[in-house]
Amino acid sequence: MYRVKILSWKVPGNNQVIGWLRDKGCEVVVEPGWAGMSEAELIKMVDGFDGVICGVEPFTREVIFSLPRLRAICRTGVGFNSIDLEAAKERGAIVTTTPGANRHAVADHTIGLMIMLAHRIPENQQMIVNKKWTRVVGRDVYRKTVGIIGVGAIGKEVALRANGFSMEILGHDIVLDNEFAQSVGLRYTSLEEIMSRSDFIAIHVPYYTTTHYIIGAKELALVKPDAYLINTARGGLVDETALYNALVEKRLKGAALDVAEDEPNLDSPLMTLENVIWTPHVAGITDESRFACLEGAAHNVWGVLSGEEPYHEVRPGAIG
Repeated sequence: MYRVKILSWKVPGNNQVIGWLRDKGCEVVVEPGWAGMSEAELIKMVDGFDGVICGVEPFTREVIFSLPRLRAICRTGVGFNSIDLEAAKERGAIVTTTPGANRHAVADHTIGLMIMLAHRIPENQQMIVNKKWTRVVGRDVYRKTVGIIGVGAIGKEVALRANGFSMEILGHDIVLDNEFAQSVGLRYTSLEEIMSRSDFIAIHVPYYTTTHYIIGAKELALVKPDAYLINTARGGLVDETALYNALVEKRLKGAALDVAEDEPNLDSPLMTLENVIWTPHVAGITDESRFACLEGAAHNVWGVLSGEEPYHEVRPGAIG
């Protein structure tokens, strides 16, 4: 019998997923994990299990080599920067993700932040909270230009939604899907053109060594002063000091951030700015996406342990 630990809070339909694994003959134990847990806490929680379905818990080299029975580390999402891939490979453990499972949630959130920025919804809401009937006038999203950095599963969903707003859609990626681009009117271009021409800049690339600070002082120097930056991907993609300076110096109109380089960091200088909207890394978390991620991870863990089904493996050097 395979032993599987699910590090997850309750989600709609989780009993269905647990039941599916148990029908396969697995012993399943559910226990909540969390991003800031220590290595010792994680080792204690996962020791003795063949597979783990996890979120952003720190599967470091120390953790992985302290769990000799562990064969499958299955993320309920697409990121894997909290897992030491080299250590997993050396130890013989397979790491998987669930690409695309939360794409609709993140795309919806991105468009929602775009509208909030343009219509200055937080500022107007604050007027009412302060018992003032004073309007803060915003701008249309309709027919503006959106630059999508990373036209993968999530970036494509953003493009589909932007198409409904009759936006000009620019895209930047290392892989070009020309058929999709033609279907929505997206034009692939350079990062420099996206930064200089876009009214809204939406970031949807994975965090990796090659994408660390993909948006820094050099890139922010190109933006229009009435442009907005939206990051619902990973915090390390944007140089937060450079972003702060651009916003304070009014070289950028505003920003909406669902992620931070050092989470949780409630003392970031960016949190003191009125033209920044923050959400707590929640873009990809909805009832529907949580179930889709959990279901995908369950299929991955069974695929690894049994060898009967395909699974979405990531290896050292992977980008995604």
